Amino acid sequence: MSTHSARKTTGYLKSGIGFLLLPLLILTASCKDEIFIQEDPPEQNFQLDSDVSNLMMRIAMKDGSADDMVDVSRSLTLEFPFEVFANKEKIEIQKEADYGKIQAVFSASEDDVDVLTIVFPVTVQLPDYNTLTVSDYHQLQVLSHQYESGSQSSTGISCVDIQYPLNFSYFNEVTQDVETYSIQSDQELFEFLDTLENDYRVDLDFPVTVILNDGTQIVLEDLLQLEGSLNEYQDSCQDEENIVQDSSEEEELIAVCHGRNLGNPEAY
Repeated sequence: MSTHSARKTTGYLKSGIGFLLLPLLILTASCKDEIFIQEDPPEQNFQLDSDVSNLMMRIAMKDGSADDMVDVSRSLTLEFPFEVFANKEKIEIQKEADYGKIQAVFSASEDDVDVLTIVFPVTVQLPDYNTLTVSDYHQLQVLSHQYESGSQSSTGISCVDIQYPLNFSYFNEVTQDVETYSIQSDQELFEFLDTLENDYRVDLDFPVTVILNDGTQIVLEDLLQLEGSLNEYQDSCQDEENIVQDSSEEEELIAVCHGRNLGNPEAY
C-alpha cells in the first residue's frame, strides 16, 4: 500500500469515527436537555390562584371565633389587653382564658338580664393579620359585616386545620434560584402565599396531614387528594356551629351584645 493510499485510508477512518461519534454526542446532548426541562405533571404543580392555593389561604386566615361572645364576629379578633363591663362589673381581658370570667359573672344569677359592654377604643385583628383601631360598636359592626358578607374567597375556613410544619420549595424563573421554606403556623402560611408572585414555580412537599374539627387526621399524598379533601370538609362543621348558635344561651348573648348600651359603660 502506497503512502498516499495509507493517508487516504487514515482519512476515511478518522472521518468514519467522526460520523460514529456525532450521533453519540447528539444523543448525549438530547438526554441532558430532556433531564433539564423535565417537569412534574400539571396536576402536581402548586399553582398560585388555583383552587387548592385559595383553599389553603382561607384555612390560614386569622380565626376570630375565640372571642365571639364579645364581638359577635367570627372574622375579627380583639387584641389583648382590653376591658369589658359584664353586668356593671369591670373585667380586664388579657388572655383567652379570661373570657371565662365573663361567663362566670353571667352565671352568678338567673334572675337578671346579662349585659356586656366593650370599652372602646380597641385594636382589632383582621383575617389577613393586619390590625385596625376601632372607636365604637357601630364601626365594629360595619367592619364585621364587611368581612362576613363578602365572597366565599374572603371568608376563612375553620372546619379544617393543617398540621405544621409544611414545607415548600420554589423556583424563581427570573433568578434561576431554588429556595426552601418551612411553614410553622397559619400566619406564616398566609403571608407566604400572599407574597408569592406568578414567576415562582412552587412545589409542596408531601405527605400533608389535615385535621378536621372533630380531631380526625387525614394523611394526603398529592395535590389532587389535598384539594379534594379541603373541598369536601371545608363546611363539615357548619351544622355543629348552627346548633350552638340556635341555643338559648347563645341567642341571649347575641341579643345583649346588640343592645343599645354596648360600648357605653356610663349608660348604667
